[in-house]
Amino acid sequence: MDRVTQSRIEFTINHLNENVFRFSKTKDGKIVYTLNEGPIPRQLNLQTDVVFGKTVEEVVGKDQAAKVMPLILDAFEGKTTSYELDMGEFIFQTVLSPVEEDGKINEVSGTSYDITEKRKSLKALQEAHDKLKEANEEKNLLFSIIAHDLKSPVGTMAELLKIIQEESKKQDNQHLLEIATECNKTAQDSLTLLENLFDWAKCQLDQSYFNPKAFDVVAVIKAVISLFNAATKEKNIRITLSGKKPVIIFADFYYINTIFRNLIGNAIKFSHPGDFISINIEDNKDETKFSVVDKGIGVEPSRIDKIFSIYQSKSTPGTAGERGTGLGLSLCAQFVKRHNGNIGLQSVVDEGSEFWFTIPKIKTENQE
Repeated sequence: MDRVTQSRIEFTINHLNENVFRFSKTKDGKIVYTLNEGPIPRQLNLQTDVVFGKTVEEVVGKDQAAKVMPLILDAFEGKTTSYELDMGEFIFQTVLSPVEEDGKINEVSGTSYDITEKRKSLKALQEAHDKLKEANEEKNLLFSIIAHDLKSPVGTMAELLKIIQEESKKQDNQHLLEIATECNKTAQDSLTLLENLFDWAKCQLDQSYFNPKAFDVVAVIKAVISLFNAATKEKNIRITLSGKKPVIIFADFYYINTIFRNLIGNAIKFSHPGDFISINIEDNKDETKFSVVDKGIGVEPSRIDKIFSIYQSKSTPGTAGERGTGLGLSLCAQFVKRHNGNIGLQSVVDEGSEFWFTIPKIKTENQE
């Protein structure tokens, strides 16, 4: 090949968006590079004068070589092959073709195209699709809960109120008291459902709503415990709180209140009459850890990994037949995540459960 022809070839290759390379077999059977030109070889400084005579493993590394060598060997057997090569920073679509001369295949030529941006675009498109699908599933779930779970207790309450009207005419006070008690329970179930629906919808629809500030979390826990006085009295359950001194955290007051409302309510729901529930606070250097521990029915091992998922977690009746929404623990997980904290569960069936979560501490300039 004369100098002018070679210069023209090099000029053409260097102005194409594709990368061109060739492999040859040495006398001792090694497969080595004899050509490697194009935009990416230039960018990676792997042009022909750098890689000439080197093996595939020497150029692309052991892991990538293990993937492509079988395809290169197939090409030396006369097969045209195609593959994607992911080198981290770049992704290539490559086609290998045998080069036959005098009835023998002594070389394999390859052409690769940089599809990095294409893959990034496809990945971004897939992520957008997944988010849209998730949002649609959440919308459908919300409608399902409103249509089914909310309709049922409200309908029951309407029937109970109708009976109360009829019974009040008969002056059957004891029976009326029982009906009124059941009606009150149903109303409380409906209220809890509405609160969780409101919290969940607000979290989903207003992702920007997050207002952290400093406050005493012990005071919040005490206030939440007092909300359950009627439920703990009815089941004769005692709740203890470790430490009485104020513990200041920097968090969203509304989110923290909701987390404790759900975790404490959950512990009461699954505790037996006469049980104890303990709420513990560990004020560590980098985070504050909270745990709500009960001696109730516990959680099956197969449900532990799914219990914080809004799609896989199912509400189960409490020890006194209390009903739930299936939203509470999912809310807790989402609200803890908004604080960059962690949440988890340790549980043994028939021995009880410990739900815990952490809230990271915000470092001030003096602490850094």
